[in-house]
Amino acid sequence: MSTRSTIAESTPCTVLPLDEILTRVSHEISRLASTMDEFQSLISPLIVIAGRHDRHFLRKVQDFDHIAQKLSCLSDYLTTLSLQLPTEWRIDPNIAADTLTLAELSNRLSPAQSTSARELFKDTGDFELF
Repeated sequence: MSTRSTIAESTPCTVLPLDEILTRVSHEISRLASTMDEFQSLISPLIVIAGRHDRHFLRKVQDFDHIAQKLSCLSDYLTTLSLQLPTEWRIDPNIAADTLTLAELSNRLSPAQSTSARELFKDTGDFELF
């Protein structure tokens, strides 16, 4: 039995309009962009100090800003796409959400859980070490 069919059998089917799913993903990407901006603000004093000693380091750290900008652009792109999709286009996002390893993210992208279950996992703060 394939992983896909195993996941499909264990997940209740709840179809949503594709535009809503793209909007949810867009929101998650936007949150990542905001987190990157907050992270940059947090570490900027350290970057300035380190940059005084190593200009190459300073240029490389600017990649964080570029990542935040890309995330923000991708979020806007998905939002714009979602506005153009016919509302009758529907898919079940639960199968894809079940593949996510972060419970909080999976719960926000999956309509399978009840609102009370989502509230339970709202601030789980999943943390994975490398």
